[in-house]
Amino acid sequence: MRPHSWTLLLGGLLLMKMPPQGDASLPISRWRQVAAYDSAVACEKARIEMMDTRGPEDADSTLLHTRCVPAEHLYPPAIPSAPRSK
Repeated sequence: MRPHSWTLLLGGLLLMKMPPQGDASLPISRWRQVAAYDSAVACEKARIEMMDTRGPEDADSTLLHTRCVPAEHLYPPAIPSAPRSK
């Protein structure tokens, strides 16, 4: 008999913004969550739209101060416990 195995599929990306007085070396857990997306394409598209709305002078700053990260980086999956035998 094979041991139980668990497959946990999580998805989604979080658009994160660096704190105003922070720097890029801060851990991502200290950044602020702006939004959540189902795909990397949707997250990057929102990031580009943020740059477009801020104007050319702030576009580089927005690019440097925002990141799309997998949700698992901030919210690690809970590993279900194995069923207990009686």
